Amino acid sequence: MKQKLVALILAVAVALSLSLAGCTEEVKQTEEPKESETYSNDFEAGVKNVTVQDLTYSVPTAWEKRRGENGFTYYYPASGDSFLAVSFNAINAKNHSITEWENFNTYLSAMEGDDYKNVSKEMRQNKNKVEYAHHAGKLNVGSDAYDMEAGLFNCEGGFVQIGFLVKENLGINYTQDISSIFDSVEVPKKLPGDPNDENSPEPTSDASEEPSAEPSEAAQEKPAETTTTGQRNALSKAKQYLSIMPFSHSGLVSQLKYEGYTTEEATYGADNCGADWNEQAAKKAQQYMDIMDYSRQGLIDQLKYEGFTQSQAEHGVSAVGY
Repeated sequence: MKQKLVALILAVAVALSLSLAGCTEEVKQTEEPKESETYSNDFEAGVKNVTVQDLTYSVPTAWEKRRGENGFTYYYPASGDSFLAVSFNAINAKNHSITEWENFNTYLSAMEGDDYKNVSKEMRQNKNKVEYAHHAGKLNVGSDAYDMEAGLFNCEGGFVQIGFLVKENLGINYTQDISSIFDSVEVPKKLPGDPNDENSPEPTSDASEEPSAEPSEAAQEKPAETTTTGQRNALSKAKQYLSIMPFSHSGLVSQLKYEGYTTEEATYGADNCGADWNEQAAKKAQQYMDIMDYSRQGLIDQLKYEGFTQSQAEHGVSAVGY
């Protein structure tokens, strides 16, 4: 159970270490604090600007900063029992956008479990007209319950996750602070190389290149279709998951089966997604090390719990310095 909770906390931390359609502009409604709560005014007391990739956001200067090793940055208010987690997630897929509902729902489905329940999801737009995917949920860890709120923002090369976790009944309401942080996010309107950018250089072609020869008749013949629609869709979904977070082979199969694919379809997707499982183990190991301290054997055991083989787990811990 402990390992399952650790895995869940990691997923949330990564998310903070892709149905519906359309986009709604956020209508700012101030949530009244409960009688036992008081508002935090940390954001009003002073802020500093932080840049990740080409995205800029503001965070209260009073919050203690702690940096992880895999692109994670954590900020802790003085009250304790709550924290802000920010990370950049690289996406290799061309034109991938976390504000597309398919991608956002896939991301959320990877987080769902017995101890985490997503309670809301929507597309929002902040004061700077930046669109982002917003979700909130409940997290149970043993006897403790946490409220979580997160915003996912597109940026150059991927997306930035900004999320806040606070223990229930803490007595301090951080609604205003987290809303102010989301509203502070700014990104360039056009990324370098955007084809719609008037300042982007025109693509050039080498006039010396010879025109490609016509393919032979044999090359023009389409290979016989040997895969099913379910297998092809499972493969596409597998690649989508791997663009969000690392998985073991068996972990990816289980996630695809959770999505409704058959064992055969899920296995096909994991077998043909092109993943290097040693590399996935190394990425997962680094994510765990960013969250908490592990002994070498403890980290190996955690990776094996995630579905990695003994050799893959050993490779993963070696990659992070053990």
